[in-house]
Amino acid sequence: MISKNIEILFEDFETKRKDQRLYFFFFLLRRFFLAILLVQSEEAPLAQSMISIYSSAFICIYTIMSMPFKVKYLNYIEISNEIIVLFLNYLVLCFLVTESNPNMKIEAGKIFVSIICTLISLKLLLIVYKFII
Repeated sequence: MISKNIEILFEDFETKRKDQRLYFFFFLLRRFFLAILLVQSEEAPLAQSMISIYSSAFICIYTIMSMPFKVKYLNYIEISNEIIVLFLNYLVLCFLVTESNPNMKIEAGKIFVSIICTLISLKLLLIVYKFII
């Protein structure tokens, strides 16, 4: 009975190769360390941002190499999510580094919000498209 409940977690994942089976583990490990990092090092936002950039880059490369999902478009969605998260993490550096230029922070904030809104809109359109077809 327990194994049936655990199988639900992995039903969308490829399990043929070891690197594909480790995707869920890396996903949870990344979230765990980012949560600890945010709580434990609130005085070092630059370090938080850099570690977030490195973890996003690692997960992006790992996802491209392993293609862990059974459905092809889910792999592309996850890769695009990681690339966008990586880009947004670089924008966070603009907020941290440019202390004296408020106009740059405003422009970076506009870009940040527009990227997030565009991403949410595209994901909702994809859900509607998959629901209709």
